Amino acid sequence: MNILFVANFPIEDNKGGVQRVTATLAEAFRALEIHVFYLSLSSGQTQTIQGVTQFFLPDGSDLQREVNQHYYATLLRENAIDVIINQAGIYGHVMSFVSRNLPKGIRLFTVHHNCIRCLQENYKNIVKGGVFGKIAHRLDYAWFWKILLWKHKRKYGTYFRNAIAQSDALVLLSESFIPELKTYLSSWPENKVAAIYNPAPFKVHPEALYGKENRLLYVGRVEYTQKQCNLLLPLWKAIHQRFPDWHFDIVGGGSKLKELMALATEDTLEHLHFHGFTDPKPFLEKAKVLVMTSSFEGYGMVLVEAQAYGVVPIAFHSFSSVSSIIEDDKNGVLVHPFDLESYIEKLAALLENETKRFPMAQYGQQTVTRFMPDIIAQEWLHLIHSKT
Repeated sequence: MNILFVANFPIEDNKGGVQRVTATLAEAFRALEIHVFYLSLSSGQTQTIQGVTQFFLPDGSDLQREVNQHYYATLLRENAIDVIINQAGIYGHVMSFVSRNLPKGIRLFTVHHNCIRCLQENYKNIVKGGVFGKIAHRLDYAWFWKILLWKHKRKYGTYFRNAIAQSDALVLLSESFIPELKTYLSSWPENKVAAIYNPAPFKVHPEALYGKENRLLYVGRVEYTQKQCNLLLPLWKAIHQRFPDWHFDIVGGGSKLKELMALATEDTLEHLHFHGFTDPKPFLEKAKVLVMTSSFEGYGMVLVEAQAYGVVPIAFHSFSSVSSIIEDDKNGVLVHPFDLESYIEKLAALLENETKRFPMAQYGQQTVTRFMPDIIAQEWLHLIHSKT
């Protein structure tokens, strides 16, 4: 079997998100002697990434150009591709490109790497934090948001409907997302929507359960719209007053990093450490608790990574797939969105009770095994063969 992964950007396994899970799944397929290729929907030179050939379009600026269409058709033919896994998403220009004039017998699976209902629930925050944010702040009226929400539902309804129609299956990241499609669609063929977890691109580290320090950890982009990093400072101010011997490490870069650092200095917050974009492994080895303040996530792989290192995660129950990872008070803590006072109290209860935290960390490492790449690869193969 020959599988082609299509992505919006070059696949680099040391990067985060879609790139990392794609490289992980590709490695699991290769271990089963399946041939794997990458196609980046951008310009570049053909290269090899850890044994996988990565192709680029002749002109990544416009997918619909004839030169790109011809290149894609030739690539499929010359490499005898059997299966396309579209990691580039449901968007119209992508679906039009990957599905156009596919030779008979090639199966196409489109993966949606985001939540479903949360796109609507957080729509106002998304718009305000985007390129039209200034306009949205000026026109913050009920009628304005009603019109925009109607347009949003219509647009994404079209995206999902076409992705389902043009693919052998639309693949979501959690079973909980399937019924949420009703946010945008009245119905769909049940056999054309599936759910498969992202593979965990790391191993469980039992030794990391021991030698922990009194450290909290945040790992991710430093921005406000989705990650809500503006909550990290008031959270830490309240926690540090009650636990003065604890430290808080913030690992990640982003548009609000400098602003957050300035606010922390202005507020003279102690034991707060900004590390920018760097390898989180040394911090995961030391931390006892990982904090997530996101308003939404497609999956939240950092939660799984924390559990693999024996770090107990705490997060808002603001996207349905989080309950696929965190079993509340068993391998992590869930907080009603977006109750910061409750978040602080639940976090404080975790920090002051080591006899509760350690068993949660142990159980977290056990639950991570369901995301192991070999298991996820077999689920993909079951789906692929069901469409033969």
